[in-house]
Amino acid sequence: MAKILIVEDEAIIAEAVGAYLQSEGYETVVAADGISGWDKFSEEHPDVIILDLMLPGMSGEDLCRHIRGQSRVPILMLTAKSDESSLLYGFRIGADDYLTKPFSPRELLVRVSALLRRSGSGPAAQIIDFGEGIFRMDLEKRKLFRSFEEIHLTPIEYDILEKLISYPGRIFSREEIICSVMGCDFRGMDRTVDSHIRNLRSKIEKDSKDPRIIVTQRGRGFYFNG
Repeated sequence: MAKILIVEDEAIIAEAVGAYLQSEGYETVVAADGISGWDKFSEEHPDVIILDLMLPGMSGEDLCRHIRGQSRVPILMLTAKSDESSLLYGFRIGADDYLTKPFSPRELLVRVSALLRRSGSGPAAQIIDFGEGIFRMDLEKRKLFRSFEEIHLTPIEYDILEKLISYPGRIFSREEIICSVMGCDFRGMDRTVDSHIRNLRSKIEKDSKDPRIIVTQRGRGFYFNG
C-alpha cells in the first residue's frame, strides 16, 4: 500500500483528497502547514507528496526545496497559478508534476498513479496498449513494440513518449518536456524537443493509415492522442 502525504492548509480540500485516495486503496497522512509537513515527511517516509504551494509557517516552495535536499520522493504540487512561469518555477525547485485548482479527483488519481509508476513504487507489471492495440509499451523494460516487433527508441524519445502517454490529452509545453525529461538546467534550444518528437513520429506514425498519435497544439506544445 503506497503512502501519500497531503500537505494542504484548506481542510475541505485535504479531507476530500484524503478520502478519495483512501477509497482507492492508498494510505494517507495529512499536514496543515509547511512545518508539520516537514515533520510528517521525516517521520512517515511517504511514497508521494501532494503539496500545496500556499502554506502558512513554511511556504510550499521552501518545503519542496528542503525535501529535495534529502529525497527524490515524487512531489505533485497544487497551485492556483496556471501561468507558465509559475509552473516552470515549480519544476525548477523540484516538483515532478502539478495540478491547477480546481481539479477533478479522477485526474488527481491518474497523476499519483503515474508518479508511483515512474518512481518504481507502482505495480510490477506495467503494460500500456494504444493505437487500437497496434502498439504495446512495456514500462518495466522501457521498450515499445508495434505488432510484437520492437521499435528502437533513444532514451530521450522513450522518456518523451512515456511522459505524454501518462497524461492523454494534456498539453505539455516544450519547456515542461525539457524540465521533465532533460532537466531544468538543460542549456540547449527549446526546439530540440521538436527534433526528438519529429524522430519519434517517424518511428510510430510512419503508416499513412495511422492516426496522429502525438499532436502539436500550435503555440502551446504537444499532447498524446490516446
